[in-house]
Amino acid sequence: MYTIENDRIRVVAKSDGAELTSIKTKADDLEYLWQADKQHWSRHAPVLFPFVGRLKNDSYSYKGKNYSVGQHGFARDKEFVLSAQSENYLEFSLQSDASTRVLYPFDFKLKIGYRIKGCSVAVEYTVSNTGKNEMLFSIGAHPGFNIPLFAGEAIEDYLLQISQAESASIHLLDGPHYSGQTELFFDNAAEHHLTMELFKNDALVFKGLASKTVALVNKANGKGIAVDCKNWPYVGVWMPPAGAPFVCIEPWYGLADNVNHDGSLDNKEGIIRLAPGGQFACRFIIRPL
Repeated sequence: MYTIENDRIRVVAKSDGAELTSIKTKADDLEYLWQADKQHWSRHAPVLFPFVGRLKNDSYSYKGKNYSVGQHGFARDKEFVLSAQSENYLEFSLQSDASTRVLYPFDFKLKIGYRIKGCSVAVEYTVSNTGKNEMLFSIGAHPGFNIPLFAGEAIEDYLLQISQAESASIHLLDGPHYSGQTELFFDNAAEHHLTMELFKNDALVFKGLASKTVALVNKANGKGIAVDCKNWPYVGVWMPPAGAPFVCIEPWYGLADNVNHDGSLDNKEGIIRLAPGGQFACRFIIRPL
């Protein structure tokens, strides 16, 4: 485990999956990150790479060859190397090797950085194409947050808020894949009451939100968590359908397959194309409220 801290916040991450394991505010010693209780979900905040969500039949084709990869790719289950550390920054790195090429035929380097400033932590992803051919990939985040935050509260005490009023639909799932159907969720509004019933059909998935921030906020006291994800093309909000004391806010560059997808990586929605020697970088910021 590796720790960075200042006078306001303490953040812990591990090299296994380069995963955040704790975000605590020092003023009240309050833990905001889900603590991976196996009863509900045994992860904290995994990276999703080189795919977001589930591939149709857990497989894809590229240049005439078929590959099998499980949900959300493989990076979350890999051991990263600590490549940089300072008082306010941690960086972990993963490079392609023989084991990754069996699943994914591209050479790459993935860096995940955690940078604290004030009472926030920036999560920074950098993907480098170290091969001789164009690289196709997706990347995303899956942090879970303790909601409710205090004993005696319920999820119904919280709002899902966005930073500006807008009309935004959720893209509906048919099992683990997108059906092509949508349903209006924010109707020229900036908030929606949270209930377990919202997640009966899995995640709430938004495409192209104009709002730069998505937050979970207690209606009475304003406590909660905000994720600044400006320019991220997709955002998922998820909790297990059976109910659990956490909610995930997930910025994505990529999506699970549509039910009618032909399996070709070239035709996958949201896929990023990176030239040889190229680099792709993105970041989001987690802010306890």
